[in-house]
Amino acid sequence: MDERSLSETVRGLNASVICDARGKRLEDGLDPAIRCLHGGATIAGPAVTARCEPGYGSALMRALLAAGEGDVLVVQGPGPHAYLGELLGAEAARRGVAAIVLDGNVRDIAKLRELPIAVYARGTTPLAGKPGPGEIDVTLTIGAATVAPGDWIIGDADGLIVVPADELPAALDRAAEIEAQENAVWERVRAGGAILDEEGSYGEALRKLAAQA
Repeated sequence: MDERSLSETVRGLNASVICDARGKRLEDGLDPAIRCLHGGATIAGPAVTARCEPGYGSALMRALLAAGEGDVLVVQGPGPHAYLGELLGAEAARRGVAAIVLDGNVRDIAKLRELPIAVYARGTTPLAGKPGPGEIDVTLTIGAATVAPGDWIIGDADGLIVVPADELPAALDRAAEIEAQENAVWERVRAGGAILDEEGSYGEALRKLAAQA
């Protein structure tokens, strides 16, 4: 399956069900303090990475030059500065980048929300960074997760996970099975079926409802 097909398949699912399909691994989840500030639909794509030195944003710009259509720009930018605003956001959108993930802050959020690109960050601030040192095409540690260049980043309104590219197809097959079961249970619960049995067993009730679907 090529990258476009993988991306389309992921966008038909969500981050939670893919996380479940991989056994709810702690190391799959990026720091939940990184929130979806714009977007919310499922995004997916291979990571293009950068690590900025505190207050210096040049590495993000160099990584953006290396990013292409469908990629996810993942940038570590420590400290109180913003590493991306509306102009770089517009350039990322022009290049067809699927999402920007900032382990740090952004600014110009009102303008960023006008762009056809998802934005994830820890927060916002008007304080801009400056040109200066940093690295691109590096492995990042974000919370419990390790993000290597080319790993797939999957996100939605709930947050972000990372999946190594060679492990993604199997995860998607399992995720599709889980989603089908959960959708069946959802419909039955919405129709009045109980999700908890008398002993408070969540899993058994789900299995019974799924078996009836």
